[in-house]
Amino acid sequence: MTLQSGAVAGAAPTALDSPDEPLDNGLMSTGAITDLVHELQVTLARAAKGVRDSEEMRQARNEMNRMREELRQKIGTVEIAVDLVRDARNQ
Repeated sequence: MTLQSGAVAGAAPTALDSPDEPLDNGLMSTGAITDLVHELQVTLARAAKGVRDSEEMRQARNEMNRMREELRQKIGTVEIAVDLVRDARNQ
């Protein structure tokens, strides 16, 4: 299989890389989505009021760091910004 635009060399192919293959992305249940939407609404309401909860901010930072590290371990460092800047300059 040849890599399509946006594919990362050495990374496991995804449905985006090979559209003829089915993608099992572990779809979330409706309940989980509803919970996430509710959590987002509460968070946005707090942000709109200027409420800052240092414990929630710490938890969010830790979660983002964990996800970033998981992604780095799965596919390595992805540096698309350089390509985007070059493309923008060439247009």
